[in-house]
Amino acid sequence: MRIKRISVFVFTMIVGSVVLLSLFACEAKTNNTEEDGLEEYKENKTNELQKYVNELLLEYKYDEQSGLYIDETVANGKKRIKDSADMSAVDNALSETQNRIQRVQPILDYNAKTLLSYINGIGKGYGEIRDSYLAQNRTIGVKYVNEDYDPSNPRSKQVLEDTTSPEWRANIITERAQLEEVFPDKIPEVDFENEMILTVFFTVNYKRIASYGYHIQKLEQEGEILKVHVQLTREVVQKENKPGYDNWAPPPIWQAVQILKMDKTNVTRVEIYLMYK
Repeated sequence: MRIKRISVFVFTMIVGSVVLLSLFACEAKTNNTEEDGLEEYKENKTNELQKYVNELLLEYKYDEQSGLYIDETVANGKKRIKDSADMSAVDNALSETQNRIQRVQPILDYNAKTLLSYINGIGKGYGEIRDSYLAQNRTIGVKYVNEDYDPSNPRSKQVLEDTTSPEWRANIITERAQLEEVFPDKIPEVDFENEMILTVFFTVNYKRIASYGYHIQKLEQEGEILKVHVQLTREVVQKENKPGYDNWAPPPIWQAVQILKMDKTNVTRVEIYLMYK
């Protein structure tokens, strides 16, 4: 009887050990499968990042400094993808890397160079651009000082908001007199025989894109129309305290102003295309 009990016990131990080993084997296999799946996902997203950059470099040209920045950003992005602990972290690494690359301005055609990049908050140029020129080129949602403000009238508003203007405006300047209407002083040198000035105004809406990254991505001419492609890049608005930010939060809407000098062409009209990324 005692021998029988021992045999049953030994048999039970053996069966239990086999079951436990099977469970451990299944768990190990499951873990290996998950790890293999994550590694494959990382490889796919790394390839996706490289493909994105290759296509971008085929379409646009960048100066040396911007090219080095893109190379460094891609390398860091690939490292972040490789070191990611799960698929969500991989996606974040890819998205943030693409975001940084999207914010790099390529070399524009027609030898276009930026003379002024300005943020218009309430219609004041502060010596950078004439207030009167800003007033002529308001875009929807932009706030400006009420010249008829009456402090004795409780219903009078000191700052008004534009509700009727278009989302963007653009002007071609081909004469010195026109340029003097733009700049209060320090008027840039322009060879109007061979060059012209392009002024671009557009509304940046934080409520729509939660972004303050923007630049002119491409200029292209079709007939007498100059098409200006402006890229606005999504980015989380600064909320936490960091050195230099002082917990700054941007207004929900303001106006971006871009003034470029470029080769003179036969364009008579400008169209702006706002590309939200």
